[in-house]
Amino acid sequence: MPSVDQHAVSSIGPEESYDAAYQLLRRADYSQAEQALRLFIETYPDHQLTGNAFYWLGETFYVRNDYEQAALAFARGYKSFPSGPKAPDNLLKLGISLRGMEQNAEACHTFAKLKLDHSNAPAVILTRLEQERAKAGCQ
Repeated sequence: MPSVDQHAVSSIGPEESYDAAYQLLRRADYSQAEQALRLFIETYPDHQLTGNAFYWLGETFYVRNDYEQAALAFARGYKSFPSGPKAPDNLLKLGISLRGMEQNAEACHTFAKLKLDHSNAPAVILTRLEQERAKAGCQ
């Protein structure tokens, strides 16, 4: 299977590069999607899609039950783009990943931050937030 080529990524432009990485993810080629998303983030660290790329990078780990790497990606995505469109998603999945690592206190702290800082997040996120808070035993 061919690996992701940095020259090819930079020669096709950021949107096409992101779309190519996302298509790998949709095909459940998580290893290649991981490579492509890492390369996108490295090549375009300040692009408007980079927050999304961090989220999807986290997902490549999460679906493979690598909660530690998932948590790192979601945390970097949130820290780098705290008011970006994927910020609430990154926080939610960070908390879920922490819960997957049996770090419920940290998960609850993350869920509280999501609830406080992104109370206007889409209803689907807020609903999932309450479900995950209950699973983690948050107060």
